[in-house]
Amino acid sequence: DLHTPQRPGAGARALAAARAATVTQVRRAGGQRPSFAAPVDSIPIDDDLRRLVPAQPEKLSPGQRDALNSIRKAIKAHRAARVLLNGDVGSGKTLVFLLAAASVAESGYRVAIMVPSELVARQIHTQAMNRFPGLRPALVIGADSNATPEDSLMLIGTQALLSRQLAGPLRLLVIDEQHKFSVEQRASLAGDATHVIEASATPIPRSLALALFDGWVEA
Repeated sequence: DLHTPQRPGAGARALAAARAATVTQVRRAGGQRPSFAAPVDSIPIDDDLRRLVPAQPEKLSPGQRDALNSIRKAIKAHRAARVLLNGDVGSGKTLVFLLAAASVAESGYRVAIMVPSELVARQIHTQAMNRFPGLRPALVIGADSNATPEDSLMLIGTQALLSRQLAGPLRLLVIDEQHKFSVEQRASLAGDATHVIEASATPIPRSLALALFDGWVEA
């Protein structure tokens, strides 16, 4: 009845049952310890954020500050964070996750930002270079990279990141437009101690459900 209903009423009932089953399943999973919630060392990023945020040419909006504060708390907690950064196009998500990534890198940990296209990767890399030149952000887009991953604590690239042999695990992974990457692609770069921020204006329904019912932080 869900896929080929014979009557409108049958289709409506099947759709309602599917919605209820999905929410029930996610809520039940939320009562268990998530497999990704491995104990990790806290990363003290408060001082770095206090220095980085005022140094930006623009003033953060209240929404950006709230989102960044939620991410700050999640990263400081003693478990691997899974954060959904959800906001409309133009709301300033990029600056929020760049500040979060830079603060972790400033603490001496490797971070990566994966985006779906070379154009977006170049744009975000240019922003990172202008905002955080001391971190020497590396652009990873296949053969045309301006640095090897070993040269930088901040990597910004496309799916080319998936084929790189990184020296040591990532402590923070940002996935921009998360609906454009598969579950396997997103998981291949994240270890047990990797904090993950998934940013999107149109999050896939499962990610949104997890954010609401399964203990994710929805920034």
